[in-house]
Amino acid sequence: VSASDADATTNTITYSLQNNDGGNFAIDSNTGVVTTAALLDREASGATRGITIRATSADGSTADTTFTISINDLDEFNTGTVNDTNAAPNAIAENSANGTVVGLTALATDADATTNTITYSLDNSAGGRFAINSSTGVVTVANSSLLDYETATSHTITIRANSADGSSSIQNFTVSLTDVNEGGISAVTDSNVAANTVLENALNGTTVGITGLAIDPDGTDIVTYSLDADAGGLFAINASTGIVTVNAALDYETATSHNITVRATSADGSLATRSFTIAVTDINESGITAISDNNAASNFVVENAGNGTVVGITAFADDADGTDVVTYALDDTAGGRFAIDTVTGVITVGTTLLDYEIATSHVVVVRATSTDGSTATRTITIFVADVNENQAPVASADQVTTRELTPLQITPSTLLANDTDPDGDALTVVIVSGPTHGTLIHNLNGSWTYTPTGVFAGTDTFSYRVTDGQFSSAAVAVTIDVLQTIGVINTGNGNSGGSGSSGGSGSSTTGGTNTTGTRTTGSTNGNGSTGGTTTSGTTQSNSSRQHNSGWRLQDATTPDKVIAADTIDSSDVSIPGTPMIAKLGLTDADLAFKKAGANRPQSANTGKNNRHAGNLWDSRSATIAMNDAIVPTDFFRLSPNHKSPEQQESGMTPERMDKVVVGSTAVVSTSLSVGYVIWILRGGSLLTAFVSALPAWQAFDPLPILQSFDKEKQDDDESLLSLATNQLTKESPEVGRS
Repeated sequence: VSASDADATTNTITYSLQNNDGGNFAIDSNTGVVTTAALLDREASGATRGITIRATSADGSTADTTFTISINDLDEFNTGTVNDTNAAPNAIAENSANGTVVGLTALATDADATTNTITYSLDNSAGGRFAINSSTGVVTVANSSLLDYETATSHTITIRANSADGSSSIQNFTVSLTDVNEGGISAVTDSNVAANTVLENALNGTTVGITGLAIDPDGTDIVTYSLDADAGGLFAINASTGIVTVNAALDYETATSHNITVRATSADGSLATRSFTIAVTDINESGITAISDNNAASNFVVENAGNGTVVGITAFADDADGTDVVTYALDDTAGGRFAIDTVTGVITVGTTLLDYEIATSHVVVVRATSTDGSTATRTITIFVADVNENQAPVASADQVTTRELTPLQITPSTLLANDTDPDGDALTVVIVSGPTHGTLIHNLNGSWTYTPTGVFAGTDTFSYRVTDGQFSSAAVAVTIDVLQTIGVINTGNGNSGGSGSSGGSGSSTTGGTNTTGTRTTGSTNGNGSTGGTTTSGTTQSNSSRQHNSGWRLQDATTPDKVIAADTIDSSDVSIPGTPMIAKLGLTDADLAFKKAGANRPQSANTGKNNRHAGNLWDSRSATIAMNDAIVPTDFFRLSPNHKSPEQQESGMTPERMDKVVVGSTAVVSTSLSVGYVIWILRGGSLLTAFVSALPAWQAFDPLPILQSFDKEKQDDDESLLSLATNQLTKESPEVGRS
């Protein structure tokens, strides 16, 4: 064994035995090696030993552990001496019958704890006269004809005891023969070669096929016969002839055979006995009995029960004859609805479905057949119990449509229109999960109102299931197509094209997926009137709307009059560094957008957008970035490419040029400090002047004036242009100037 003390010092370990199994073991105090201290006797003390070892550290601490030591058995002992455990004399009468015990029972032992099983054999059987049982050691007569007192008065046999470990021991024994009257009776035999059998119920005096015979060599000795065992008076024997006959009624069902013992007695007093077995043959005493039901349960089964379901019936019929076997069958299975076990008589549900609504009971006819050919039948009614067969309803997916910024009312009848219940039960809608891009409110009248979030357009879903009060369907989806009414043309991560001067056109190359919408083109004249044509197409997919293109809101009555400008995103991320926002009031939910200059510095909206929709004096409002609402960045950009109206029209993509139909009034509101409010008011005055001059403003670029003003008055780079653009260029360094 080994133990340790984690201390750096005073950690020397010594070992001792707290329990040495009575001195059988010792331990080395330094190494911990355990050795035997005395001889271990597996046979005396058992297969295991227990010791307790104590490890003691120099610091005085100790630890005790108990160990179990297994003791292996060794083949220490050989087979012991063979003894005779039968106290009777080792003697037998001459001519004794085979199997007669001789008063000798051999016994030897092996003292080893294991491999100690002893078997016996005869090395010398006295010429085959004797035999020994290999397990019990009992010696018996093997050949009675060789036992003749006149030839030899005794015989010597040698018994060998063999142990499982291979050792053996031998011992000689002498078996004495006792003399009998040589003219005495012989062994009893059966001189009738017929089978020893008789029919049951045979009349008294009927022979059974046995005729006892014994002979006394002495010619004057007369042999008589009797029964030492007559099977309870069932048989008798003729004292002179030895013929055995029936003496009482025999019943096969009570006992199929009987044993008798015949005694033959000679006049000289010698006798011999022998046992015989008489078989009783069964006869057909009676036919099969009536059929009964051994199952005390009611004869009923629930409808729709599975095949093999028991129905409370166990048919039973008996045949009093002991050899007759009864089997069962159904003469009428009620159309295959029931089956019966041919051996047990148990009736079960067959292969045809049980339906209480079709029949509340069924009749079967049971037939019991005995092997003697007799039969019995019985008609039995089996009742069918009704069960609730309600089946689960089935819900189907639905699809509804609404418009951007427009709530949608969904009634239960809308959802249930394509849902079914096999049982025709009334169905109830249970919402499983709500929409992702909107809210779903359950109204008091039982309907639901879906409201898309902000200016979301695209596909939204929620799921529901239907229930009939007991079972529910699987959940299915309701797809809501939110149609876009606030248009978006350019999407994806593309490079914006240049913005031309008044009458020119711009183009852009975009990444992502673009679809075309309604495009309005035309030229602007000096007094602000606009002419052009409109081309219709498909609506832009909301899923790809990104903050990559500038837009201008327009008054529908004066299309070229810009009210405000912003990039409207679908990514829902605030413009970094712009905590103040403004709301633009829109009087109609049907908003349209017109593309503004594409090369303006872009707001760095790469995540969540602040855009949302809300009510503002019976109008719609869209939240936009503060710097875009006050100073649309494309107002102060130089356009390097100037194109004619014809070039502008020819260079326009087939994308839809949406317009935001705006009321006559645009409201800008935000929560600002006093200083910012004054600044905004000044900017508003400037914007008012700009707007009132449109469309002439489109041909006028104020940048040189502002830049000149900036050089003279804004040496600290705090110009209106800088305030409007620096933030964007800092946050979106990847967007360059044209």
